[in-house]
Amino acid sequence: MDNLLSQQKSGQQQSLKQHALKKHALSKHYVVGYGSLMSHDSRLRYSQIDAEGIPVHVTGWQRSWNMNCPDNRYTCVGALPGGQTETLNAMLVPVAEITPALQQREQSYQFTQLDLASIQAHNAEQDAELHAQLNDAVVWICQVEQPGTASTNFPIFQTYVDTCLSGCLQHVGVDFAMHFIERTRGWQGHWVNDRHEPRYPRLAALDSDMHLRIDELLEQAGLLQFRQESP
Repeated sequence: MDNLLSQQKSGQQQSLKQHALKKHALSKHYVVGYGSLMSHDSRLRYSQIDAEGIPVHVTGWQRSWNMNCPDNRYTCVGALPGGQTETLNAMLVPVAEITPALQQREQSYQFTQLDLASIQAHNAEQDAELHAQLNDAVVWICQVEQPGTASTNFPIFQTYVDTCLSGCLQHVGVDFAMHFIERTRGWQGHWVNDRHEPRYPRLAALDSDMHLRIDELLEQAGLLQFRQESP
């Protein structure tokens, strides 16, 4: 009976998601990519999204290592509403629609419409131009529905970290990557280096030089001490 009720609830939630997305079918759509979608390589190869992202900051939202992904049993970043002093950086990614492939990629999240006033361009001089571009647009952020924490059963994979931070470095720069590192909560637990045997299913293709750059930033932030080396 519990399984049946769980399936019915899941079906109702999916129906609500579909209804919300269909309601905006004729609008311009953007997705706030604050995790692996920050990487053009990852979103192109695994979700067929070839658009260039726009670096932005979103006020009133907090990013943490709080999303336990049941299919591949790992923890990735998730966003939740926070106070007005909270902010997360992201790539604003234009999409023609919220496709089934994108919904599958973000299946454990709720697509939530974002207030455009909460978005600021990374380059402040481009903010007016950005908001003119977003006129009549619908911007979605993937909100965590059931926040969790990293654990032995749901570790943080370094290849996921690499995918996020390489997007910051390749498309914006060091300051953008450091914002991700410093303003994301939950680094201290169950974070493993899986580079020699990647376990994140949508990892970006990176070379050893990029790995070294990422490790230098994590060390600079005082976080590398928390990473466990896989046997």
